[in-house]
Amino acid sequence: MDALKIDREFVIGLRGSEQGVAFVRSMVSLAKALSLNVVAEGVEEVAQARSLLRLGCHRAQGFLLGRPAPATVLRERLQEVVGPARPAWLTSEAVLR
Repeated sequence: MDALKIDREFVIGLRGSEQGVAFVRSMVSLAKALSLNVVAEGVEEVAQARSLLRLGCHRAQGFLLGRPAPATVLRERLQEVVGPARPAWLTSEAVLR
């Protein structure tokens, strides 16, 4: 195990709830004590992302960062970001099936 994921329900709980903030703060502290990465799921709002950053969670996934897309669209986006020096795995058909 190398990561602790914070469920979307806890991310939603960050909205104006001291108890929700305390839960997330505790999860981040636990992950750090165990030398685990922390990933927050279901981040949909800028305020959630900011709160997570303040609490020490620097990885996230959710609609704020990108919507689900077909593999072909994902491949195009990755190629735009990585450019011509893209790794071999990015060009593999098996990876994006």
